[in-house]
Amino acid sequence: VHLTAARRTSLSMLLKFALLTLSLCHAAPLPSCESDTSSHCLGDGADLSPEGIEACLQALGEAGRSAGCNAYLSMLAGCGAEIGSGGGGAGAHMKGGNPA
Repeated sequence: VHLTAARRTSLSMLLKFALLTLSLCHAAPLPSCESDTSSHCLGDGADLSPEGIEACLQALGEAGRSAGCNAYLSMLAGCGAEIGSGGGGAGAHMKGGNPA
């Protein structure tokens, strides 16, 4: 079968699109402390402020937190300059967003 240059280009782009779609469907989830927060830091009398939740997660210790939560907290620590006061992602972080 002889394919013209235009058909080869179209086929190549279609194959790349299919591979991209497939890879996005199997992408790893971003690290998060959502399940740890729900399981350990919410409930009657809990301090639901960002500082209270942070204190709760820290009190669990590395062994008491999930691997995803430990990875998320490490990422936040590594990006401290960006999400700290005056950093490019400070506003989003203060509103509960993830600037990473």
